Amino acid sequence: MKQNAFLLILALCFVISPALGQQEASEPLAASNATPNGSELVNSSIPSGDQFTMVNIFQIAEENPLDPKLGYMRKEVISGKNASVNMTLYMPGSHLGAHYHSATDEIGYVVLGQANLTMNGKDYPVKAGDLIYIPPFNVHDYVAVGNETFQIMTFFMPAFDGKDRVFV
Repeated sequence: MKQNAFLLILALCFVISPALGQQEASEPLAASNATPNGSELVNSSIPSGDQFTMVNIFQIAEENPLDPKLGYMRKEVISGKNASVNMTLYMPGSHLGAHYHSATDEIGYVVLGQANLTMNGKDYPVKAGDLIYIPPFNVHDYVAVGNETFQIMTFFMPAFDGKDRVFV
């Protein structure tokens, strides 16, 4: 069930959205397995080409351990012209910090664990299977709760450039 929801989100971001006119028909969905800065994405042995890029999020999590000093691991796993996907893993009790985005919509899909989402000063419990939509200018932060790692896949439209995160 969790995998079906995740696949639906990917389809919405990379297939349906471009088909609705957000991308010119002559342009591929993803030109290669490289990020905009030219670096290779992990899992380069998984097929990719002019029409798609595929990664395995569980392999990425295994190959990129949590940083105990930070309490989290954040990694861009796919980037296209109109959308990008980041994976973040949080140790229990850790968080990234309250922030907002001014130019990107954010959709989060909780893969593992539980967290407290603070959205504009109000708290909401989230757990594996939850899907969260956050429009621009909404201050948010996740704090991992419980005893297990909190894993969330974050989809950004348009693609996250690394600069559109304003900490408050």
